Amino acid sequence: MLSLTAATLSKWLQEWMAVPEAVVVPGSKPPTGKPFEQAQHIVGCDVPPQTLAACTLGASHTVNPPFAAALSWLRRRGPPLPEAALHKLFRSCTVRVYDPATQQVCRASRSQPLPAGATLLIPKAALALPGSGVSSSGSSSSGIGAAPALTRPQSQQQQRAAAAWASQLRGSLLAHTADYLAINKPGGLACQGGSGITHSVDCIKAAAFADLPGLTDSSQLRLVHRLDRQTSGALLLATSADAAAWLAAAFRSSTSSSSCDSFSSDSRRGRRQQSRHVPAPAGAGASGSIEKWYWAVVAVPEGGTSPPAAGTIRLPVPGGSGRGPGVQVQAETRYRVLYRSPTLAWLELQPCTGRKHQLRLHCARGLGAAVLGDGLYGELRAAAQADALARLRQAQQQLSASGSPASGLGGGKGPTGSPLFLHCRCLLVRGPGGAGRRHEVKVTAPLPGSWRVLLAQQGWPLPADG
Repeated sequence: MLSLTAATLSKWLQEWMAVPEAVVVPGSKPPTGKPFEQAQHIVGCDVPPQTLAACTLGASHTVNPPFAAALSWLRRRGPPLPEAALHKLFRSCTVRVYDPATQQVCRASRSQPLPAGATLLIPKAALALPGSGVSSSGSSSSGIGAAPALTRPQSQQQQRAAAAWASQLRGSLLAHTADYLAINKPGGLACQGGSGITHSVDCIKAAAFADLPGLTDSSQLRLVHRLDRQTSGALLLATSADAAAWLAAAFRSSTSSSSCDSFSSDSRRGRRQQSRHVPAPAGAGASGSIEKWYWAVVAVPEGGTSPPAAGTIRLPVPGGSGRGPGVQVQAETRYRVLYRSPTLAWLELQPCTGRKHQLRLHCARGLGAAVLGDGLYGELRAAAQADALARLRQAQQQLSASGSPASGLGGGKGPTGSPLFLHCRCLLVRGPGGAGRRHEVKVTAPLPGSWRVLLAQQGWPLPADG
C-alpha cells in the first residue's frame, strides 16, 4: 500500500487510467487537483443509501448489497475489454484502487468490495492507449507493476478463422431488443477466451455486429451468461452496462430460486407450445427474470436403464473456482423424456440452479446416462455412444460426397472430434417492472445440423421451428 501524494499520482496517471464513475455515496465529492482532472475519474451525486449505485445503473435498477466488487465494476463501467483480459489484469496484479478515506493506493483483487468513493486504476498499456509512455514489453517506468500482454498478433489463418466465426455469429441472430441481442451460439465456439482458446464470442462479438441496424456501439456488447464451448444454443449479449446489470441480476434470481414450473415445448407434436404466462420465480420482483430450457440426447449404457419419464435431479456438483478443492454445492435440475429408443433418450432439461457443467453431470451421474458426445463425463467408446456417433460420421461422409451444403453438421465438436448433443433450446426473458408492466420475450434456437441428422436416424420428429 502506498500513501498518495500529488507527485506520485501524477506520475502514475501518465501510464495508468482511472475507470469512470466509481462507487459514490451521498454527498461525496470528487477529489480536486490536476492529477485527478487528468484522470477524469469519478462524479459525485446525491442518492439515498439504499440505492447506492442507482446513479450509474439507472433509476429503476439498484444494486444489493450496496457495494460493488472490483471485477464486477470493471465489467459494468470499465473499458470494453474481453472477459479473459479483465481476469488477466487481476491475475497479474496490475489493478489498483484509490481509497479517498485513507488517501492510499493498494492492489485490488477481483472480489474486493470497493470502498465508498473508490477509484479503480488500470494500466493504459492494457488498452493500447496512444501516448501512454509504456514500452511495447509492458514495463512500467514507475516501478508499480508491468501491464500484461492482453492481445497477441494473429496469423492470417487465425484472422480468416475469426472472420468466419464473425460471419456465422451475424447469421445466428435470433432477437434484437434495446437491452440485448439473442444469438444461436454455434457449438465449438467458446464464450470467453482462456488457455488454448484462440477465438471466442467475447472477442469477436464487436466485429460480428458492427453494422447491425439499431445497435449504437457494438463494442459495448457484454456477455451476461455462458454456455460450454461444445454446447450450442440461445445466448444473450447485453447492449449496455445498464442492461448487463439487470440481465445478470435476472439470471442470478432465476437460478437461485427452486422454481421450475413448466416445460417449454410440445415436442411430441413437433412444435412449440403457444406462448403463455409462466409465473416468475419467487423474489424475481421488479428486477426481471430469465428461464432456460435445454435439449439433450443421452446414451443409455449397456445393461443400464432408460431414465424415468420425468423427474427432478438433486445432486451436489463441484463448487468451482474460489470455493476450495473438493467443495460440493447443491444443484437441481428438472427433466422430462421427449422420445426414447433402446439406447438413446431425448430429454428436455430445466436447470433450477446455475452450476458449472451441472446438466452434463446430472445426466451422467444422476440419470446414469451421459450426454451423447460427452467425453468428459461419459465414455465415448461405450456401445451406445460409439454406435450413434459412428452413424453420424457416416452420414456426414455421405453428405460430403454428394456435395450437400449440409455436410458440415456442426453441433459443437470438442477435442474428441464428436459433437456434443446439448443445446440451449429456449430462453424466456422478462424485463424489469411490476406485474402487468413487464415485457416478455421468448427466444427459441433452431437445432444444429448434427441434431437434425440424428433425429432423422432415430425416426423422431423434427420440430416445426427447427
